Amino acid sequence: KHQLLRVGSNEQPIETSHLERNAPRNAAGTTSLKALATKALERNARWNAAGTRSKNGGTRVEHAAKPHPPCELAWDEETARLIEWFMRTPPPSRPFEICGGVVIANPALWWTALMRDIAEGPKGPRARYGAVQSDLQRLENCLVGR
Repeated sequence: KHQLLRVGSNEQPIETSHLERNAPRNAAGTTSLKALATKALERNARWNAAGTRSKNGGTRVEHAAKPHPPCELAWDEETARLIEWFMRTPPPSRPFEICGGVVIANPALWWTALMRDIAEGPKGPRARYGAVQSDLQRLENCLVGR
């Protein structure tokens, strides 16, 4: 049996008879590609032996990991000012609306999360995309603008 697999605007036929044949084994499912690959290697050990043995007789060569250089980026002046303001400001004791429709229900918890983002520095994931800077700016506008 074949089914059509849709990838973007292309449709390609794929073989599905093995799915029906192995239905009892597929019922539990495999949650990761790594687990699926391990199952395939275990099931086909005789055929995979040559491809899974090391070519240097089984001697494992360890490579020393090089540490990453420290982050040399610094916060821009505006963000540094907002961070300084944030560090001096205690979290509100009650929930508050930071912008239209966004309510901070647990200010102390949100404060902790924002402090963690700041601690990751300008190379942190939320800082690289401007989320930390946006949160700090909105927070200042909300609390100072009261």
